[in-house]
Amino acid sequence: MWDTENMLLADIADSNRIIAWQKTKDGQKGRNVPKPIPRPGVEDTKSKRVKGDAIPINEFTQRLEALRSRVYATSAEEQVQRYGGKKA
Repeated sequence: MWDTENMLLADIADSNRIIAWQKTKDGQKGRNVPKPIPRPGVEDTKSKRVKGDAIPINEFTQRLEALRSRVYATSAEEQVQRYGGKKA
């Protein structure tokens, strides 16, 4: 693990790179942003991608309705238990 000094040095280096980038044509148009120095214990969430396959809209609607019915059923059961047998 890095100590505070190393984290601060990496932050200074990243800041300097951003300042220099902002003065370029890419920086003025907001493209090709420099990547920060990787830190131990900190994941790069922007580079991770979730892959999947598209499903037909009717299958999506069925899955969504099934999920909603489970959520609503659980909420109704909790309300009955919470209020002593009476729905709110």
